[in-house]
Amino acid sequence: MKIATSKKEVWLSHIDLDLKDKSVKVLVSPLTPKEIDKMLREATKDKWKRNQLKEEFNAYEYKEGKINRVIKDWKGFEDENGKAIPCNAEMKKVIYLYNPELIDTILAKADELTSLEESVKEAEIKN
Repeated sequence: MKIATSKKEVWLSHIDLDLKDKSVKVLVSPLTPKEIDKMLREATKDKWKRNQLKEEFNAYEYKEGKINRVIKDWKGFEDENGKAIPCNAEMKKVIYLYNPELIDTILAKADELTSLEESVKEAEIKN
């Protein structure tokens, strides 16, 4: 039985969004459970409120971290003037702020890859 022993990056293509008929490819690296746990911990801070220690979760910080860890590269992203948009932390943030549905779709597809891999592993273990 062959099982994954390393993390794999995958190019996603044909993202079905209205991008003026441009062929877009996005290189993603789906998160492992350990990485998700680490990110959740990083986005959760202890705060004192009324003499009680409470955990406060920063959803934006978590999402920004996830975007930067999952999206590794892209091709075909252009600004309003047709200029290629580089794949870096600053531009990922800009694209998320002004096109959250696009980023959410990319992250959901990356999550599906993780779920699919887990399903395949579970099926192989049962057999």
